[in-house]
Amino acid sequence: MAEAISVESTTVKDNRVVFFEHRNRIIEIPNSSSLSLQIILFVNVYLSPIWILSSLQFFYMHAFDESGKHNTIILGAALFLISAPLEVGRLYLGYSGNLNEKIADFAGFLILSLFIQQPIAIFFFYIVHKAKVFWLQIYLQLLVAALIFFEIVIGYISMRRMTRLKAQQFHILMLIEQSNKNR
Repeated sequence: MAEAISVESTTVKDNRVVFFEHRNRIIEIPNSSSLSLQIILFVNVYLSPIWILSSLQFFYMHAFDESGKHNTIILGAALFLISAPLEVGRLYLGYSGNLNEKIADFAGFLILSLFIQQPIAIFFFYIVHKAKVFWLQIYLQLLVAALIFFEIVIGYISMRRMTRLKAQQFHILMLIEQSNKNR
């Protein structure tokens, strides 16, 4: 299908705008990657190991506590075992979907963030807050939940923009293909 489209040249300038040159006309389509989402993902990538170590330390310290909250701690530890590996995959999908403009990866990132990681982060904040632990762990859990919330909001806005621009690219390529058939 790509061979049927005779675009004289396609160039990428500054990784921001794609230019299609067709019949001495230049058609430009901007890149739809979100810088603000990328900054939040960058912060989250470096915060995740700290969050994982802090959560491991919390569950280790409270696993044999005599406070009678064993069910909550066991549930939290089980959720942690699920969420820690998912966090790595979620951040990879976020990077890949945002920088490479892959809609499927970006949608996977948003789904994992909204339906799995955000509820787990809120539950961890609840557990840590009720356990009356060191204030740094409470703020760390709050920071992780806030970062995921902002990733969801900014990611949704970026996803809408990305799908619109991908649809424009598709329509432009279809118009070029149609004009080549009519020659």
